[in-house]
Amino acid sequence: VWGPGVVVLQGMRLAQGPRSRARGPSPRRGTLAAACHLPLLLALPVALGITAPGTNRPSRVPHTTPCPPEAPEHTGFVSRRRALTTTAAAAAAGTMSLSSRPVHAIGTLEPLREARALVADTVLRVPQQDDLIRILQESFLMTVVGRKVTPELEMTKLAFGPTTLDTPADFVPGVSSLSRWGGHASITLLTEKSGTGDDEVTTQYELGNGLQYLQLGLPDMRLSKALQYGARPLYSYGWLLLSLPYEVPVQVIIGDVRDPVMLTCVKVTDVTESAAWYRSNLGMRDLPFPLARPAGSQFEPPQPPGSLFLGYANGTPGVLLLPKSKQDRTIEAGGLLRCTRIVVDDSDTGATVAPLLGLVSQGGEREVRDPDGYTYVVEPYSSYRKTVKDSVELQ
Repeated sequence: VWGPGVVVLQGMRLAQGPRSRARGPSPRRGTLAAACHLPLLLALPVALGITAPGTNRPSRVPHTTPCPPEAPEHTGFVSRRRALTTTAAAAAAGTMSLSSRPVHAIGTLEPLREARALVADTVLRVPQQDDLIRILQESFLMTVVGRKVTPELEMTKLAFGPTTLDTPADFVPGVSSLSRWGGHASITLLTEKSGTGDDEVTTQYELGNGLQYLQLGLPDMRLSKALQYGARPLYSYGWLLLSLPYEVPVQVIIGDVRDPVMLTCVKVTDVTESAAWYRSNLGMRDLPFPLARPAGSQFEPPQPPGSLFLGYANGTPGVLLLPKSKQDRTIEAGGLLRCTRIVVDDSDTGATVAPLLGLVSQGGEREVRDPDGYTYVVEPYSSYRKTVKDSVELQ
C-alpha cells in the first residue's frame, strides 16, 4: 500500500499499544489483525482517489453511499440551530442585516420577523425562591437576568439567554454560543410579603386546578440537581413531568428548539369560547403544536386531545388550552400563575394587532383576564425594550 496507506498502517500498529515483553508477540493475533485490515487498506487508496503509476483509474471516486434522510419537517419544530443557521446564511448573503428591523416585526431578530407581539414572561407566585432558583439554574441551566428586592416583594427573573428582542452587539452567528442569542422568554418568581422583622408574613395563595404545566425543550439537564432540591418526578417515560417545590409543574422534553420556553398549558371551561377570546382580545392565532423533536418521536408527548395551541409566531412561546375533564366541576385559576406578560409592537408597523394596541394606546401596561380568570399583562415594546439588556448579566 502506498501513500496515506502507510500512515494508516503505522497508526494501526501504534493503536495496538506496547507488547508485553514477558509473553512476546502473538502470531495468531497478528495474522488475524492483518487479515481483517487488509481489505480496508487495499480499498483506501481508491477511496482517497490515489492510483498506482500507469493506471487509468479516475483521480477521485464519487461517494455513492446515500445520506440518511432528514427528519420530517413540522411547522411547529423550529430548532435553535436551524434558526441560527438561517440567520447567518441570510446575513452572509446580504439579504438581511442583523441590525435592521424586519418589516412588520417586533425587534430585529430574524426568527421573529413574523411576530407582531410576543409572550415574553411567565410570572409564578411562590412563598420561597431559594430551592426553585437552584433548580432552574443548576438543573435546567437557566441564568438570572433580573432581580428586585423590596420590603413588600422579592422578584427574580430567569431565562436561557438574553431577553432583548434585538441581536446582542457581541453575538456573531456561527461563532457565538446559541445561549448568547436574543429573543429568550423568561420565567419570573414572585414572593409577596407584608410586615417587617418578626412580624413579616409571606402571602400564600390557593393553587387551583388551572395551571397544568410549563413546557420546556432542553438540550440537556441535570436531573440529579432537581431531585436534590425537592423536585418530584410525576412521569418519566420518554419525557419528564416534574413537580418542583411549592407545586410548580414543569414538563421537560430533551430536544432542540430556538427558545427552551415552549408553552404554558392551562385548563379552560370551554376551549372554543376561550380561543375566540384569545383571538379577539389578545390578537393570538391558531398555530401548529410546537415540537422539540422530529414529529412522531416517542420521546415527546403528542398534542393532548381536544386542546388548541395559540400564539403569535412559530417558534415562540404560546398558550395551550386544555379542555376540563369530567372530574372538574369548575376551573379555578388559582394564585400560582400570577400572570403572563405579552409585549406588543406599538410602532406603525404593528397596526395589525389592533386589540393589543387598543390596550396600550394610552401608554404603560394593562391587565386583562380571560373567561376562566387567567391574567395577562400587555406591555408596549417601546417600554419593554428599556427594561432589558442584550446580555445575560444581572439587570
